[in-house]
Amino acid sequence: MRPPEVFGIVIRVFGLAMSLYSLWLLLSTIVLALEGLGEGTAWFAVTQIVALVLGIYFLRGAPAVMHFSYPHDKA
Repeated sequence: MRPPEVFGIVIRVFGLAMSLYSLWLLLSTIVLALEGLGEGTAWFAVTQIVALVLGIYFLRGAPAVMHFSYPHDKA
Protein backbone atom coordinates (compact mmCIF):
# COMPACT_ATOMS: atom_id res chain seq x y z
CA MET A 1 0.00 0.00 0.00
CA ARG A 2 1.14 3.48 -0.79
CA PRO A 3 1.39 6.17 1.92
CA PRO A 4 -1.69 8.13 0.69
CA GLU A 5 -3.80 4.97 0.95
CA VAL A 6 -2.58 4.27 4.48
CA PHE A 7 -3.20 7.89 5.46
CA GLY A 8 -6.74 7.62 4.04
CA ILE A 9 -7.41 4.54 6.15
CA VAL A 10 -6.07 6.29 9.27
CA ILE A 11 -8.35 9.28 8.58
CA ARG A 12 -11.38 7.02 8.15
CA VAL A 13 -10.65 5.05 11.34
CA PHE A 14 -10.22 8.32 13.25
CA GLY A 15 -13.52 9.52 11.78
CA LEU A 16 -15.29 6.34 12.86
CA ALA A 17 -13.96 6.61 16.41
CA MET A 18 -14.81 10.31 16.59
CA SER A 19 -18.33 9.75 15.24
CA LEU A 20 -19.13 6.93 17.62
CA TYR A 21 -17.73 8.73 20.66
CA SER A 22 -19.49 12.03 19.93
CA LEU A 23 -22.76 10.22 19.19
CA TRP A 24 -22.50 8.43 22.53
CA LEU A 25 -21.80 11.70 24.34
CA LEU A 26 -24.65 13.45 22.52
CA LEU A 27 -27.11 10.73 23.50
CA SER A 28 -25.88 10.89 27.09
CA THR A 29 -26.37 14.65 27.10
CA ILE A 30 -29.90 14.31 25.75
CA VAL A 31 -30.78 11.72 28.41
CA LEU A 32 -29.40 13.96 31.16
CA ALA A 33 -31.31 16.95 29.79
CA LEU A 34 -34.55 14.93 29.74
CA GLU A 35 -34.03 13.91 33.36
CA GLY A 36 -33.65 17.54 34.38
CA LEU A 37 -29.96 17.28 35.21
CA GLY A 38 -28.73 19.26 32.25
CA GLU A 39 -29.27 22.96 32.80
CA GLY A 40 -25.95 23.90 31.22
CA THR A 41 -25.74 21.21 28.56
CA ALA A 42 -26.82 23.21 25.52
CA TRP A 43 -23.28 24.25 24.64
CA PHE A 44 -22.02 20.70 25.22
CA ALA A 45 -24.71 19.36 22.87
CA VAL A 46 -23.74 21.88 20.18
CA THR A 47 -20.07 20.91 20.42
CA GLN A 48 -20.99 17.22 20.16
CA ILE A 49 -23.08 17.87 17.06
CA VAL A 50 -20.13 19.69 15.49
CA ALA A 51 -17.82 16.81 16.47
CA LEU A 52 -20.27 14.32 14.97
CA VAL A 53 -20.38 16.23 11.67
CA LEU A 54 -16.58 16.46 11.62
CA GLY A 55 -16.31 12.74 12.36
CA ILE A 56 -18.63 11.94 9.47
CA TYR A 57 -16.53 14.15 7.22
CA PHE A 58 -13.40 12.22 8.23
CA LEU A 59 -15.27 8.95 7.80
CA ARG A 60 -16.07 9.93 4.22
CA GLY A 61 -12.36 10.37 3.51
CA ALA A 62 -11.82 14.11 4.13
CA PRO A 63 -10.93 15.01 0.54
CA ALA A 64 -9.64 18.48 1.46
CA VAL A 65 -7.24 17.00 4.03
CA MET A 66 -6.11 14.33 1.59
CA HIS A 67 -5.50 16.91 -1.13
CA PHE A 68 -3.60 19.15 1.30
CA SER A 69 -1.45 16.24 2.50
CA TYR A 70 -0.79 14.72 -0.94
CA PRO A 71 -1.37 17.49 -3.52
CA HIS A 72 0.10 15.65 -6.51
CA ASP A 73 -1.86 12.43 -6.08
CA LYS A 74 -4.84 11.85 -8.34
CA ALA A 75 -6.48 9.37 -5.91
